[in-house]
Amino acid sequence: MRPQPGDLLRIDGRASVQFTDDRALTFRIVSVCDRPTYAGWVWLTGYVINRRGQAATKREVYVQLAGLRPVTSAPAPVRARVARPMLRDMIRVTAEQLATARGCVLGLMLGDAIGAARGNVPATGTLRATSAGQLACFTVDGLRWAAMQGISGIEPWSQEDWPDGWLATVPVLAERRGSAPATVAALKGKIAGTLDKPVGASIGAHGLTRSLPAGLCDWWPSSENFGAEISALTHTGAAVDAAALGSTLIRLLGEGKSLAEAMERARRDSLGRSVHTGDSLLGPALEAARSKPRQAVELARLAGDAKATSALAGGVYVAMSFAMRYEIRDALTFAASVGDGGHAATVAGALLGAAHGPDALPVDWLSRLELVWVADTLARDLVREVTEGPSGSGYGDATDAHWWDRYPGW
Repeated sequence: MRPQPGDLLRIDGRASVQFTDDRALTFRIVSVCDRPTYAGWVWLTGYVINRRGQAATKREVYVQLAGLRPVTSAPAPVRARVARPMLRDMIRVTAEQLATARGCVLGLMLGDAIGAARGNVPATGTLRATSAGQLACFTVDGLRWAAMQGISGIEPWSQEDWPDGWLATVPVLAERRGSAPATVAALKGKIAGTLDKPVGASIGAHGLTRSLPAGLCDWWPSSENFGAEISALTHTGAAVDAAALGSTLIRLLGEGKSLAEAMERARRDSLGRSVHTGDSLLGPALEAARSKPRQAVELARLAGDAKATSALAGGVYVAMSFAMRYEIRDALTFAASVGDGGHAATVAGALLGAAHGPDALPVDWLSRLELVWVADTLARDLVREVTEGPSGSGYGDATDAHWWDRYPGW
């Protein structure tokens, strides 16, 4: 069937594996996207209809046309007020989403800053970001970052008022804080890499660290693929595989799984999906954390260079060695002081922040973190986009008239 706005569909495992069993949805279409896709697939925007016949959550889904099924009779709407227990559940879900997003993004930025200090954190003064932290702020949009950096050979998307969006007004993001040669080379080439056709040959850690927030996008058809797609814009090979695993770990932590559960699930689910599976990327780090935790020689062995796979292995080893919420300070200091510790500390910070939330991060460090307000605003706005739809939709006007100015989306 060819879906149309207004159609009510049952989206289950026949449409996409992510909707198998209890993840199936009743879905009211608002719009059908015309962006290019794989043959037989389509992007749909609409609302999930709950058991009371009410539009509960705005989502964008990527599904197979052949697997879509019309719903012949919709659940009858119930006009009674929402029961207080249901309201409490909705509030709790949003609070949990917010805690995961803030913890992940703030933890990533904090790990980046502590890594830059190589674990020798000064008693006072600003904790500065590196290019890895800057890129994570933009995540997908490396072009705006490169334009703000004043890198030659980057053509503007518009002849005036570009780069745009609120991040373009943050002075720190315009400062040179280290190099990102693979990202710059890919952007200068003017061809965005894809999973099928990557550009360049870099397998560096930036392809992982800037992709980790993709795991927070649980409305995306697959956070694993989203993380990989972001990485593939500028990187290739093992870096893309590491990004897929890293974003999967963030997603699983957001679902409420413990660090150990998330590691095992990501390791198991990735088998056979790529050349570098969870077994080869996570296995050695998990075994080292079990048998030889908190040992500098082990971290140096796992994360001795600036490759994405090394950053993931080092970050996982540190997170599992210092898994308790009160150990994050020790975890980041340890990660930053050994081998190519900056990237391992960034990954460990994101994982531990997502697992334990922002309240577990050292307040004295956060209060000195250069990009703390930027990171916290990005995390909060991400959750707002999912839960409130401030940019508007076919079901209502925008609740924030300036949202598109802040996040242009092009």
